Amino acid sequence: MSEKSDLAEEVEYADYRAQKRHRAETTPCHWTDDTDPDFNVWRTACGEMFTFLEEGPTENKMRFCCYCGLALVVVPRPPDVLEDDDA
Repeated sequence: MSEKSDLAEEVEYADYRAQKRHRAETTPCHWTDDTDPDFNVWRTACGEMFTFLEEGPTENKMRFCCYCGLALVVVPRPPDVLEDDDA
């Protein structure tokens, strides 16, 4: 009798979803603006890259990483990088 009942599978799936939701709420995926302003590329903590046509994740109302599903947190550019762009 190795088969799980439908109820056991539903409970297991509900537990999995709850754990995934908790992880997404407590462990963010940090997005960093690439230093090249001509391409508007963002690097993700989960190892991906994303390009916006205009502005960034906050302005485009992105709350979760589209690759890993975790909460998205924008990492601000360091002040020295911002000064280099203005030159």
